[in-house]
Amino acid sequence: MEQWEPNPVKQDGDTKFDVITVSVPFGGWPVNAYILICKATDEAAIIDTAASPELILKQLDTHKVNPTAILLTHSHKDHTDGLPRLQKATGCNTYIHKNEPKPQTAAKLHEVIHSDVVSIGDLMVTVLDTPGHTPGGCSFLTKSAAFVGDAIFAGSVGGPNISYQDEINSVRDNILALPDDVRLYPGHGPSTTVGEEKLHNPFF
Repeated sequence: MEQWEPNPVKQDGDTKFDVITVSVPFGGWPVNAYILICKATDEAAIIDTAASPELILKQLDTHKVNPTAILLTHSHKDHTDGLPRLQKATGCNTYIHKNEPKPQTAAKLHEVIHSDVVSIGDLMVTVLDTPGHTPGGCSFLTKSAAFVGDAIFAGSVGGPNISYQDEINSVRDNILALPDDVRLYPGHGPSTTVGEEKLHNPFF
């Protein structure tokens, strides 16, 4: 049976930021965390904390960047399990959507809503509502990259634990309405683009 896979995502189109993917197994299924780096200032955001905070800390040290924020797309354990360890090690502010159940934490959580902006060096990261998989699931957009958690995957969507219609509508309105070349970095599986998903994702 023929299976579709997205074209490999290239990072040579935007010189203002770098993205490091940290993918580790959690419950037998690989989960992605990301480090978004502002190249002008070497400030960085940790996006979701996955199951290996030590590996994330090692990547921060290897690339000699300064983490200034932790951004959570949602609060499921496979995306927040390393949160207290990373909070204690980095001292970063942690941001989560106002409507999302709160995970175990070692520090105050800063609540955000749709269209809020978090600054990472010279990068402006905008919060996008993408509920449905969870009550307050959200995505984070900067320039030509969107970190979408479990709202949408390459060729699929996250399980609509709360509302299938909310998930489909929010992804269509807030993610697939972005330019075709915006890169999507999901919580599981390979990166893709808005254009690829508009052409190939059977849910849309």
